[in-house]
Amino acid sequence: MTLSDLSYLPGPQGPLTPLTVRHVPHKPGVYAAWLEDADALEQAGIEPDEDGTALLYVGLSTSGLARRLQRHVFAPFWDLAELLAMRRTVLPAWWVRAQKSTTGRTVSPTPLAGVTEDQALGWQYQHLRWGWVPVSRDEVRRVEVELIAEHQPVLNLRGQGLRAAGPPQLRYVGRYEAERAEWLFRLTWLAVLTLAPDGWVGRPTASLHVAMDADGWPCRVRGFADRGTHAVDLPDDRWALERIAAAAPAELTDVIEAPHAPAPGVIDTCDPEQAQEARAWIAAYLMAPPGDATTPDERLAAALRGQRSGITPIRLPTGDRLRELLDLVDLLPGVAH
Repeated sequence: MTLSDLSYLPGPQGPLTPLTVRHVPHKPGVYAAWLEDADALEQAGIEPDEDGTALLYVGLSTSGLARRLQRHVFAPFWDLAELLAMRRTVLPAWWVRAQKSTTGRTVSPTPLAGVTEDQALGWQYQHLRWGWVPVSRDEVRRVEVELIAEHQPVLNLRGQGLRAAGPPQLRYVGRYEAERAEWLFRLTWLAVLTLAPDGWVGRPTASLHVAMDADGWPCRVRGFADRGTHAVDLPDDRWALERIAAAAPAELTDVIEAPHAPAPGVIDTCDPEQAQEARAWIAAYLMAPPGDATTPDERLAAALRGQRSGITPIRLPTGDRLRELLDLVDLLPGVAH
């Protein structure tokens, strides 16, 4: 990719921060976010193009670039945050994939997810380079569609050819297959354990019965007598909050607080979103491939410290098996850019 040949594709001009966004024009146009620093690309686990850059995102505004880019100043790319988390650059934000009482762009992160939000935004201010080009309101949508189709940015979710490319976390994999495999492994088990999709769990008792293949990936449950079926107990809201609070390091005690015992005669209630977040964290680290000697609590505690613990598959599944697992991921919530 030669930037000089891309007349309508905005090249990387500079960072986007609360200060620099003031200089963005109030005109319709297209914009792009780039990574061009080798260290930043490694921290995100993104394989660059031949020129050493990676085009992360292409967007548009019909009402004014300044207003649209203001959103990016105060909200991170959560898909990018997941890539950063698998490289231990930021803390994971499993809140993004937890069940929520609200949907869309109006959701507010929990205090724990707010830590990741701050880390990811700080990283984006430092490393992302943005550019924009004014385009007439009549032409801007066509230009954006063509740019996405031609250049296949890492983080765009909609556009010609992107469905075949898979989710952002499985694009431009290169030498980072182990990190992408861990992302898929954590999310597929999170989906199975928190959503209990039909065919993937059995309930002969109060426990969930799940199955895994020889590498630890979830499998469909065909019968409770199958060898390799595991009985799993997910904690209720109070237990989930207590468990994640017990595993949290001292620096997170301000954002992870164990629930207090209810007063006599008072109904025991917990913050529902924080409880769902805690259950998502626990589910992400509950299962491990055969041969892993670590406990779920050890894996959870290490993740809350931004460390690795235990083992996960180092190769991505392929073909129908990969599509089957991605169907599980598609069941989970997300947050729009």
